[in-house]
Amino acid sequence: MEDWPLWLFLSAKFDIYFLQDTTGVYRVLPESAGHFKSPDKKIKFIASSLDIDLVFIQLFGGNELKSIIAKRVAEQLIGVAIESSRCSL
Repeated sequence: MEDWPLWLFLSAKFDIYFLQDTTGVYRVLPESAGHFKSPDKKIKFIASSLDIDLVFIQLFGGNELKSIIAKRVAEQLIGVAIESSRCSL
């Protein structure tokens, strides 16, 4: 969660742009700060992210931002449910 608030703040204060080019890479480990095997840990991470998002909305507002965040959280929770159902089969 360390850089998430920073990115939200920067996006509220400055124009940001999407670059089509790959400008960096990172390793995805089986267990790390943002990747978990446990569905409970994934849900807790999503909830923590949502808490940060809600504070950001209070500070900077934006109904469009609310709908984007709601969609992202729904997609993440659906992903956890799908992964969990695959593991339990």
